[in-house]
Amino acid sequence: MDENGAVWVELADVDEIVREVGLAASNVNDAGSDPRLAYMIMLMRVGDMLHRSSKNRELMPYFEDDWALLLEARQRLWPITQRVSQTKACCSAPATVLAGPHVQSVRGGR
Repeated sequence: MDENGAVWVELADVDEIVREVGLAASNVNDAGSDPRLAYMIMLMRVGDMLHRSSKNRELMPYFEDDWALLLEARQRLWPITQRVSQTKACCSAPATVLAGPHVQSVRGGR
């Protein structure tokens, strides 16, 4: 927890590289938050909300806030210039450009 009360998690991968990511809306996209982990967290959160039954879904303004955080995390991970160059390089796979190259790792565990 930082001085503002926001929750952070430190994760070490197999190479013992420690990555830090914010878990609150106020810090998930902070400069010190790992962009890939932030994107994966927001992707899972939005996906969870979309798969809930209608009676268990959050109100639209809250969903829109989380959607904006997801888009911001995506922008941090894949800047617009990189996405445009991917489109030119591979016109037959627009889903890869829209979703990014690391989405397979999020869905791969199912």
